[in-house]
Amino acid sequence: MWSGCSVTCDVGLKKKTRTCTNLKPDRTGDNCVGKSTEYTVCLNEPCGARNGGWSSWGSWQSCSVTCGGGLKLRNRTCTNPTTTLYGKTCDGNSEAYAVCAKTACE
Repeated sequence: MWSGCSVTCDVGLKKKTRTCTNLKPDRTGDNCVGKSTEYTVCLNEPCGARNGGWSSWGSWQSCSVTCGGGLKLRNRTCTNPTTTLYGKTCDGNSEAYAVCAKTACE
């Protein structure tokens, strides 16, 4: 069974060991063949990587029309926290729209 990774970020090593006890050689028998320890690389998120987070939604902007039906918009930014190098940017949209209705146009 592989051990845990030697580091929590960046590149590290995992180790697997085995013993020569199944069956253990007697005085006239041969020892086990091969190495008792094996290593492999483990890849983690880069150290110092920070994923981005969304800010709160801003206020709704005014309706796109002065009469009839239109749209209004609000925004948010991926700055809470800001994404660092190797970090993941925010999932989803930075803009949201909603229908707005004004008085009927004449």
